[in-house]
Amino acid sequence: MNASRRDLVLASAGLLAATVLPRATAAAEPHAAAVDAGLAYFRKRNAEQKPLVAALTKALSGSDRAAAEAAYVASRAPYEEIEVLAANFEEIDKDIDSRAYAHDLGDTDPGFKGFHKIEALLFGEGDLAAALPLARGLEASVAALDKALNERERFSAKDSFKGMIALANEIGAKKISGEEETWSDRSLLIFRYNFAGIESQYRPFAVSVAAKKPALAQEIDKSLAAAKAVVDALYGGEPGGAAYSRIGARERRGIVKSSVAVRDGLIAASEELGAA
Repeated sequence: MNASRRDLVLASAGLLAATVLPRATAAAEPHAAAVDAGLAYFRKRNAEQKPLVAALTKALSGSDRAAAEAAYVASRAPYEEIEVLAANFEEIDKDIDSRAYAHDLGDTDPGFKGFHKIEALLFGEGDLAAALPLARGLEASVAALDKALNERERFSAKDSFKGMIALANEIGAKKISGEEETWSDRSLLIFRYNFAGIESQYRPFAVSVAAKKPALAQEIDKSLAAAKAVVDALYGGEPGGAAYSRIGARERRGIVKSSVAVRDGLIAASEELGAA
């Protein structure tokens, strides 16, 4: 089986475990309540995502490119939070959020679909008609995600931390290049909601971390707040944030340092809670 994009990012940082242990059942999971709280939040975000994707489909069925581009940008935030747990529904994630490099034939591969194929057609070519059936497929994938998020046996505290750590690492090790939103130029939106998704899954564990190691809990709170502040300072008032191509090298390094601080705090937390 091919390694997932998330595992490749983890492996590049030396964070991927050499073996995969059997998944604990929800009943045996010591942090089951924290996992449940995180999942409840993501189910809510997926419910909010549905009308946004439907609005994108509707916009693509017309002829107003600017309206369609605005609908695309408006639809992106929820999944960039939910992406924290992408490794737990890899096929659905591939259909929703994969990029051209993940497919053998790249941009022309028939398996390349979802947000980023729509992005390329819409922002790169202005081809609304070609993007329309992909948006309809995206609606079906978002509906399938509902089912996956309700299959509790897919998830554990170890999965939650693995996903948080991997996404924090991916922001600074890979997404910082701007490849996330190559055609729309809205990578700041991605960073903002990736960090929000990470925090949403960490927050239910925070009390347990504080009980074991108060200084670590304070450090993680500080690093999450700093990451938000770095992105917010660059975001501006444009929908989806300022164009990422206008962000300078020093500011990008600030995002990298923030993502590393979040990642390292989460690694320490996972070890303290026995969720590494």
